[in-house]
Amino acid sequence: MNKFLRYSFVALLAMVFGNVMADEATMKYSGSTTANMKADGSNEAASVGLNDSEWSVVASKGAASNAPGLNKAGDFRLYWHADGGNTITVSSLTNATISNIAITFTGAEYSNVSVTANGAAVTGTDGNYAINSTSFILGNANTSSAQVRISQIVITYAGGTPVTVVAPKFSVESGLYFETQTVALTCETEGARILYTIPAGQDPEYTDDNNFTGVFYDGTPLTISQNTIIKAMAIKDGQTSNIVTAKYTIVNTTGKGTAESPFSVADAMLVVNALENGATTAEKYFVKGYIVGAPDFQRNSDQELYGNCNFDIADVKGGSEKLTIYRAKSFENKNFTEDDVTAKIIEENDLVTLEGQLQKYVKDEVVTPELKNGFLISVVKCEDLPPLPELPTVEAQPVLKFTANGQWASYTFNKGDFYAQDYKGFRIEYSNMNTVESGAAFNILINSAETHLGKDWKGDDAQVPNKTAYKNAGFDAAHTVFEGDFSDFVATDDPATTCPTIAQFALQACAAGNTVIIKKVVFIKQDDTEVLPEYKGDDWGGTAYTVEEVTDGITNVNTDKAENAVRYNLAGQKVGNDFKGVVIMNGKKVVLK
Repeated sequence: MNKFLRYSFVALLAMVFGNVMADEATMKYSGSTTANMKADGSNEAASVGLNDSEWSVVASKGAASNAPGLNKAGDFRLYWHADGGNTITVSSLTNATISNIAITFTGAEYSNVSVTANGAAVTGTDGNYAINSTSFILGNANTSSAQVRISQIVITYAGGTPVTVVAPKFSVESGLYFETQTVALTCETEGARILYTIPAGQDPEYTDDNNFTGVFYDGTPLTISQNTIIKAMAIKDGQTSNIVTAKYTIVNTTGKGTAESPFSVADAMLVVNALENGATTAEKYFVKGYIVGAPDFQRNSDQELYGNCNFDIADVKGGSEKLTIYRAKSFENKNFTEDDVTAKIIEENDLVTLEGQLQKYVKDEVVTPELKNGFLISVVKCEDLPPLPELPTVEAQPVLKFTANGQWASYTFNKGDFYAQDYKGFRIEYSNMNTVESGAAFNILINSAETHLGKDWKGDDAQVPNKTAYKNAGFDAAHTVFEGDFSDFVATDDPATTCPTIAQFALQACAAGNTVIIKKVVFIKQDDTEVLPEYKGDDWGGTAYTVEEVTDGITNVNTDKAENAVRYNLAGQKVGNDFKGVVIMNGKKVVLK
C-alpha cells in the first residue's frame, strides 16, 4: 500500500511539474491584407504571431512561383510544385524542446501537409504531431497543384535557456521603397552594443573585442539608397543575441504608385525587375498606360463571362514594353458585364489607370511582368488627335544669358505646339545660376493649349482645372542639367480637362537680379531621338529679362561672310541670306555686314 501511494505521489508530481513547465505558443496570421511571406532568409515569426526573440520562422518558396501565402481570411498557405514546393521552418531560439504541434486546417481538402523533425517525417493524428525537437519543417505533401491551408498551429514546448540579450530592432521594416530610407538600430537590453554587417550573406560574429566580424553601430542612422541587406545582433557581457535581418529594395521611379502619382509602365517594370522570381508586392499600386491590342474578356466553355479581363498596357499607344494585366475587374472591383462588353467600356488605345499588385510571374523560365488582383480606376477613351504642324527644330541653338528684371514673364523655347504623348521628356543644360533654392531664381513653365478650353480669363471662377506646371525641383545652382517629362499633360481622368497639347515650354523669371546661362534645350521623342526646338523668344512683352548671347560653348567669333550655311538669329530662328547682324552659322557666332 505504501509502495502504491509512493508511486502515485511521484506520478502526480511529474504530472503537476510537467504541466507547469510546459508552455504554448500559437502560430497564426491575423493581418488585414493578403500577401506572400518574404522567403528571403529573414525571421518572419512576428508576421505569424510568434515572438521573434524566442522563435524563428523562415519561409522558402522552393521551386514554386510564389512564396508561402498570408491570406486575409486568416490562414497561411503552402504552394505545391513537382520539383519541390513551399516550406516553412519553425525553430526555438531558446533551444526549447517542442513536444507537440496541433494544426488546424481550413478544410480536409487542404490538410495534406508534410511535417519533418530531426530529419525524419512525422505522422500526425487528428492534426497532432509529436515533434520532440527544437524545430520542425512544414511542407506541401500533395502530388498535384493543391494547396495546404492552415488557420493556426499551437506549439507545445518546454525548457530552453531564457534570452538575456534581446535582438536589435530596425526602425524601418524590410520591404520595397521608392526613395532613400534612413534606418536606425535599437536594442531593448540596457547597455547592449549592436554589431551589424551589410554585405549580403555575411553574418556578424563576435568572440571578443579583438575578434569580431562587422561594424559596431554608433547611433548614427544608416542611409539606405540602394538594395541592401543588413544583419545585426546585440552584445552584452560576452553574450550575444539572435541575428536579425532586414532587406531593403530601393527602386527609383518617376511615379509613386499612388492615385495622385501613378506608376507608368516603365515604373512598374522597375518594380517587377526588383522582385524575386515569382514574388508579388505586398502592397497594391496605381498604374497608368495605354491598352495594347484588344482586351480579352474571359469566358467559360458556355461563353458566359467570368467577370474579369486580360490585356496589356504600355506607356505609348502600341508600345512594345508592356505590362500584362491579369484578370482585372471593372470599376469598384466589380465584375465586367455583357453590357460593359457591348458598350466597349475598355478597348485598344484607351488610357487606363488600375490598382493592383505587381508580380514577377515565371513559367517555364519565362518571366512575365504582371498586375494581378487589379481593377479599373479610370478610363480615358481613345481619340485620334488632329495632326499638328511639325515642331520647328534647329541644328544649333544660341547660348543665352538671362538676367531677371523683377517682372513675371517668360522666354519660350518652342516655336510651335506639340503633343505631350509624342515626347518622353526634355533636358536643359545650363550654368551660372546664382541661387541654390529650386524655383527661387527661375521656373520652368509648361502650359497646355487646352488650359482654359477657349474660355476668357476671368479669374478662378471661369478657370477649369489648370494644367500649368512649374518644374522646379532640382532646377538650381547646385546642378547643371535639369530633366523632366510631359506625362502630366498626356491626359487626365476627366476627358473634359484632357490637355494633350503643349503650347508653351518656357523659362520664367522670379526675383530681380537672378541670372542663368541656358546652353541647350533638348526634347526627347518616344523613340529616344533628341531634337533641338527652335526658340520662339520673349512672351508677355519681353520685360522680364535682359537677354544676352554669350560665347559659352562657341569657340570663335568671325566677321567673315559665309555664303551657303544655314543661318539663325539669336533667338534660334532661321533667317534669310539678306539678314544683317549677328547670326549662328555652323555652330559659330558670325557678324554679317
